[in-house]
Amino acid sequence: MSDNNFSNDKEFAGLELSLDELIYIDDCLTMSFSSENFSGATTIRFPKKTNCVIASKSLIDKIGNGLWLAKKYTQAKINIVVTEYDLYVLRELALSHIESNGKKVGLSIKNKIIDILFAPKKEDKNENKMKKLIDDIEFDGMNNPKERDE
Repeated sequence: MSDNNFSNDKEFAGLELSLDELIYIDDCLTMSFSSENFSGATTIRFPKKTNCVIASKSLIDKIGNGLWLAKKYTQAKINIVVTEYDLYVLRELALSHIESNGKKVGLSIKNKIIDILFAPKKEDKNENKMKKLIDDIEFDGMNNPKERDE
């Protein structure tokens, strides 16, 4: 059984991308569309040498807007607000060996996505600290249900 329940509601701020990273992502995204002329969906662009990933119009718009800003401010990192689903789509094209202008853009993108998706969340760390504090406190036998019932 596969787990394809991605959140498209929860947005993550903080995917900061450079001009080179945005250009690479934009080159790799394609849109799927359906038409009365086709019996199913097809892509607009077909993959050539690099990964090509089907993305939502929303993600393509986010990357396009970021690219437009990055062209104006070439040295800036552009903060893209993405959903969990967007991050998993971008993860599919973040190949670690991809370079652009001498920079390992694939590895850079992959590391940023991993940090957002898989790093322990601050609230998880606080919850673990609280649990450890509570576990370390002795309540004169109250931690053991049998002793409380006696």
